[in-house]
Amino acid sequence: MFEDFIAEVKNQEKGILLAGGEKSEGIEDILVEITKLEIRKKDILTSITNFKKAILTIQKLIAKVSSWVVNKIKESNEDKRLLFESLKIAIKNNPEYDHPFFKTGLISAINDPRTIRLTPLENGDVFVKVDLNLTAGSIQDYASAVKKIRNEIKKASKVKKLSPQYQRDKFWEEKFYRPARERGNVSRRKFNRDADVTVEQVQKYWNTLTKRQAAWGKSAPYWELLDKGIAAMPGAGNPYPVPKATNFVEVAITNIKMKCKEDSAEQTGYLKEDLRNTEETVTKLGLEVAAIEELIQKLKSNLTPEALLLRRIEAYGREYSRDKLTKLLQALHIRNLGGISVTAEGRVEITAPGEPRFRISIVGLINKFNLEW
Repeated sequence: MFEDFIAEVKNQEKGILLAGGEKSEGIEDILVEITKLEIRKKDILTSITNFKKAILTIQKLIAKVSSWVVNKIKESNEDKRLLFESLKIAIKNNPEYDHPFFKTGLISAINDPRTIRLTPLENGDVFVKVDLNLTAGSIQDYASAVKKIRNEIKKASKVKKLSPQYQRDKFWEEKFYRPARERGNVSRRKFNRDADVTVEQVQKYWNTLTKRQAAWGKSAPYWELLDKGIAAMPGAGNPYPVPKATNFVEVAITNIKMKCKEDSAEQTGYLKEDLRNTEETVTKLGLEVAAIEELIQKLKSNLTPEALLLRRIEAYGREYSRDKLTKLLQALHIRNLGGISVTAEGRVEITAPGEPRFRISIVGLINKFNLEW
């Protein structure tokens, strides 16, 4: 522990003072500096730990970016908006459905939270499913309702046999749809003259649609006619107007996936930049810790017993060069002479193992041990 090191140095200094030596200059300053460096090192290591935790968090966020994107798009209703934009194009290509009677049901289905399902995938992609059959109804629901109301009308009119399909289609076009939706006029022979029955036929058109709506029981089962066109209803004859395929559902799915991919790439880019910056910060802090440790070791090297003794000898033996004094200390250390200190008179005091303490001048010490200069 660093506190133990400081105590050891101070004990060494205390031993020198008890032996009659003077206090080493600069020791307290060195200890203060080491203390500051150790505190700084501790703070940096704490920061490194926190930054490493942040790195793990960022890596987890990158791995779950598709989940983040799904939540973002759901919260902003971006998926519903993209489906609605695709639907608007489909309606523009099929004017029959450009009426509140049809659009209200379609909008209701789009707003149903069950219609669009987004599932995040491990590779960062998102699986998109649009299930209008579930929320708007199916083409089978639509066809069943049309058939049911046709039979009811037949029964009410006491018609024994329905006309062929092509005749029924033509009758619907001329007597119902055109007057109601294309401002056409329709007349009927009454009392040996033609009477305008446009208003009556328009009313019948909307009454028929209202009955169909009640019969199909869902919000908009005709959505597939907008999506696949007449191909959605095999055997439907020649309806007027003929619904045009727009594939608006698949277009919406593609656009939603593209939006998810764009948001995912953008968010991943931000997170990877944060990750890179954080990793660079950890590296820089690690280098700073290494530099501090190196500096601490250099400062500690000035506080070893040999270094402290050398400072004492230098105080009384300034006529000797530092490199020669260093050689002297090395020689003493090799000979295992035990405790070494310097007295107030500038003499070296040695306590060798098993021998009485004795004092000797630096010159005498050199001569005693035949040290080479």
